[in-house]
Amino acid sequence: MTKSFLLALQLVLLHAVGSAQEEPKVVRIFGRAIQLNGSRAVRDVLVQRIEIDGPSDVKSAYTNAQGMFSLLVPTGKTYRVWFGHNFKTPPKTVNAVAGEDIDLGDLVFEYCPIPHYSSPVPPTSILELKGKLKPNQIIIEKQKATVEEGNRIRTYEAVVPRGSWISVFEYPQCWTGPSLDRRADWQQSCTLTFNQYVSVESFVGGKVRAIRVIDHEPHLTAAQIKEEVQRVWFGVFRDATCSIGWSEGNN
Repeated sequence: MTKSFLLALQLVLLHAVGSAQEEPKVVRIFGRAIQLNGSRAVRDVLVQRIEIDGPSDVKSAYTNAQGMFSLLVPTGKTYRVWFGHNFKTPPKTVNAVAGEDIDLGDLVFEYCPIPHYSSPVPPTSILELKGKLKPNQIIIEKQKATVEEGNRIRTYEAVVPRGSWISVFEYPQCWTGPSLDRRADWQQSCTLTFNQYVSVESFVGGKVRAIRVIDHEPHLTAAQIKEEVQRVWFGVFRDATCSIGWSEGNN
């Protein structure tokens, strides 16, 4: 081996050793949790790193007798500091890119109002038709005469646009449940329980130009098919989920 090669190898090794000995840079996020009356609040304070798909990597710090808390986090990231969903205190977003310690000052600790729930009364008849869908909006497509192995049942796979799934979803703070008037609060959620009975029509927004029946039992009449579509469209429920309620949890 030449001297130049040995010198280059030595420099690479020295650089590798020096890099391994370098400690990651951290900053300290600190502050004080107090109650509405100004007294100290003894409880957990949550710190989460904010990524593109949402908060992750939860850390917590328990306040001391004076309500003070302190946490060390790596630099170069953005963090959310808060008490959690069940508290009215809004989260604070801090940027640790500058590499300097961050003093949050006083965080006022406040519980969410206690919600008042009542058990809704189910409708007397689930099949009662009260929606806006008219029979002439139900279009029955011409059937294809294809029979595979004596079974007319055909399956249709929904096409999900790329990027339509949200990997991290959070309800708003002090959330009291889904409301048809505030769809943005829950539309990305997978499991819902309404505080009242809603119909399929109202759940999806009630706006439909036409419903097309692409396959059906050949012995059914057009009137029977349209009646069944209306029965489903106007059907009422309280619970909704994006997966089958089996132990496997199939989506």
